[in-house]
Amino acid sequence: YTFLPLSLQRKWHFFNPKLGMEYKLQGHRLNISFAMTHREPTRTNFLEADSLQSPRAERLFDTEIGYFYAFQAACSGVVGVNLYCMYYHDQLIATGDLSRLSYTSLTNVAHSYRTGIECSYRLDFTRWLTWEGNLCWSRNQWKRTDQHWNTISFSPSWTAFNALDFHYAGFRGKMENQVVSSQYLDNTESRSARLKAYTVTNLNLSYQLPLAKWSHHQAKNVWQGLPEVRIKCLINNLFNTKYCSNGGSTDGYVWFYPQATINVHAGICVKW
Repeated sequence: YTFLPLSLQRKWHFFNPKLGMEYKLQGHRLNISFAMTHREPTRTNFLEADSLQSPRAERLFDTEIGYFYAFQAACSGVVGVNLYCMYYHDQLIATGDLSRLSYTSLTNVAHSYRTGIECSYRLDFTRWLTWEGNLCWSRNQWKRTDQHWNTISFSPSWTAFNALDFHYAGFRGKMENQVVSSQYLDNTESRSARLKAYTVTNLNLSYQLPLAKWSHHQAKNVWQGLPEVRIKCLINNLFNTKYCSNGGSTDGYVWFYPQATINVHAGICVKW
């Protein structure tokens, strides 16, 4: 290992105002907000920065409008939609390269934005069955020195998540599904430096032993003081999807990180 000394002193004075309004009426909720926030570079950003260019603090202007509706009908639930526009000055974005210490390399870009719309829902069909999820479309761009706009790396345009949760009499089964569209590994929009879209599903099963219930049918002095015991089983990548969720690009050389195929974890949780 090589010791990399770092001696510097920086001062920032940030003003982070936020203004918002919310309106509620019979299950309807509308909110509008505007905020200005800042974020300073981390120690790692300074340690791995180019000697000719010191990292700068980010400034973000965030405007959001959201609408949500909670209802009670054949089933209860909440549905909502949120629009956002985030304009950045000096945003730190990933270059796709790795630093000398194998961290993700970041660089400031003078002008960039992230804007999109997110739809979310939660439906409680019964006391023991819930369906929830979200769908998000976004556009993520940075402005080059020639005034053209490119897509920011590691920023998929579409993401979706949904989960079906069954819970009854100590048993719980939750199936989660995640969808991610294609995304670039660097900021050049090169088709060769792009992750393919993927869908992955996980299944989480658990069962809590009804020791308290059994104690009513047995001698209480035998069961008194026993802990809660839950048996768990997690099946990742249930449908054995072959996909890559990360990677990088350096001077035309592209690499990918393939993820594990189906794998199972089981265990017992004891709580006193």
